[in-house]
Amino acid sequence: LLVRRRGVRGSGAVLDTCVFSGGVASLQYHFLIAPYLADTSVSLLERWTAAAYPMLDLFLVSVTVLAVTVTVQRGADLSLLILGLVACFAGDIVYGLQEIRDAYASGGWLDLTWMVNYTLLATAVWVGSRPGGRQQRTTRWVTWRQASALAASAVLAPIGLLLVIGEDPEEMVVLTVGTIVLTALVGVRLAGLLLQVSRQAETLAAALEERERIGVELRFQATHDALTGLANRHHLSVVIDELLGDPGQRDHTVVFLDLDGFRELNDRLGHAAGDEILVAVARRAAASIPPEGLVGRLGGDEFAVLLRETGVLDAVEVAGELLEALTGPIEINGSTIWVRA
Repeated sequence: LLVRRRGVRGSGAVLDTCVFSGGVASLQYHFLIAPYLADTSVSLLERWTAAAYPMLDLFLVSVTVLAVTVTVQRGADLSLLILGLVACFAGDIVYGLQEIRDAYASGGWLDLTWMVNYTLLATAVWVGSRPGGRQQRTTRWVTWRQASALAASAVLAPIGLLLVIGEDPEEMVVLTVGTIVLTALVGVRLAGLLLQVSRQAETLAAALEERERIGVELRFQATHDALTGLANRHHLSVVIDELLGDPGQRDHTVVFLDLDGFRELNDRLGHAAGDEILVAVARRAAASIPPEGLVGRLGGDEFAVLLRETGVLDAVEVAGELLEALTGPIEINGSTIWVRA
């Protein structure tokens, strides 16, 4: 309930906790649980009860580690909670080992571990109930501490398996199954990490592509007329300044173009029709000049055509072809419009 209330981020955290729990459980089984279960001097119920304490302690510690490390919120209350449960876990482990050897004596230092556990649990509840006792946590990447703990936990079961090879067939079967399960969990976790990295790489690539697209669009808007898509006055000025600064001393010509009677057409047909006329004129002008030329809209019905490396005589010829191309009819809303320039 505590973990669910805090909000776990994804299944990776649960897999990490399962690997941690499985690795520690394998050592528990070898050194504690198996000797408990093999003790025939007590009843089966007593054996299973004694074995249940450290296993349930491990479960509580694992769930609390999950809550502390990878949930949405963390605070001092969870840190105190895990310290208390670790103290109880250690006390039950030592108690079990002493019981196997008949070395436990009530009232000794070991009893302090359980007293510390209850004290820390009560303190955790008190701290967690105070305003501001919890802070937000937004960590998403696996830290090096988490990765180290994951790697160490993953090798505990194989180590336990090596300890019992040739000694106890039943225990070897249990630890073999545990090793296979841990290996599978680690494989699934690594596959999840690779998938996460792949998705983040795709997201980053898409963001960079979108950023580049927006950059190209903004650069185009800054240098081109919004209506016709032609170069705007500023862009034309920049290109002409660059040509004037060229030390090659080559001839360039600028042809100015002005539509006749456009204001009357605009008033009579409306601004929408006037915009269509300007777009049609711009399209025809761009198609009527040499490829190295540049058509720009200066504003209103005024245009300019930059002819690179073109002398005046050749520019006059291009201007005649341009005027001829513009004199054709333009169809606007079912009406035929004749444009002069």
